[in-house]
Amino acid sequence: MCGIIGVIGHLEAEKQVAQALKLLHERGKDGQSFTEISKNSYFGHTLHSIVGHVQQPLQGKGTLVANCEIYNWKELSEKYSLPAKNDAELLLGFLDKFGLEKIEELDGVFAFAYYNEGKVFIVRDILGIKPLWFSITTEEFAFASEMKVLDSLNYLHVQELNPRKMIVYDIETKTITEKQREFFHYLPELDIGKEDILNKTQKLLHKAIEKRIPGKKLGLLFSGGIDSTYIANYLKNEKYEFTCYTVALETDGVVPKDLVSAREVAAELDLDLKVITIKQEDIPSYLEKIVPLIEDSNVVKVGVA
Repeated sequence: MCGIIGVIGHLEAEKQVAQALKLLHERGKDGQSFTEISKNSYFGHTLHSIVGHVQQPLQGKGTLVANCEIYNWKELSEKYSLPAKNDAELLLGFLDKFGLEKIEELDGVFAFAYYNEGKVFIVRDILGIKPLWFSITTEEFAFASEMKVLDSLNYLHVQELNPRKMIVYDIETKTITEKQREFFHYLPELDIGKEDILNKTQKLLHKAIEKRIPGKKLGLLFSGGIDSTYIANYLKNEKYEFTCYTVALETDGVVPKDLVSAREVAAELDLDLKVITIKQEDIPSYLEKIVPLIEDSNVVKVGVA
């Protein structure tokens, strides 16, 4: 998780970006920086380092700020002879070389802004996992990882970028154009036997888990349900170092079902499980912190958070 911010065409763009970086500090404590990309136009970034410690904004032919986890960055680096220390450096070289032409080759989750030849491009991963918000007026354009950052800078009509679209902002004409992205294809249906389908599904599941595992000890949110149990079992079988975490509500004399399930499965699989309990009377104070933090009131998302 990193934080990105950009203010384009505002007389106090530098001051606004510096202010925004303070608000985005919790998204990245490994460093923060900003740079001028054009007159009265700045990009800023807060770094949460996962793969290498590469400070942004990055500059090549263009300038990049990104919140990204690109799983196939090494493969793309080798395929296109793009020397890179991490996924962000790969992304810069990739955009310098191809622009948005080959964006669908990126396997991962990301939100980025890229400036080149008078145009600012803002893009998210196709499912919208990484957040990105923007605002446009007759004279200015701004974007950020968090809506409340733009609100604090007094930008109006802040919108979440539709992940199925890419926005191109022309600094000279002060106009935006949208590029539609193609979504997933799921037809035709597979015409193979059940065993082949099961084997293929298992391989895809393992690949999906494997590419998301960082090269260090990790934590797994664990409920004892099918999803978290499958992932925990895979991590254990593959000898990864990890700890399971379960959060449960304290109730008078009643043990929550998800806590019972988590403990039973953890005991059966011999997992390292840590349980955190929350008192019912503390829920309002947690909600006051969590909802603004994740900028979402969806019951499932808030529950997980």
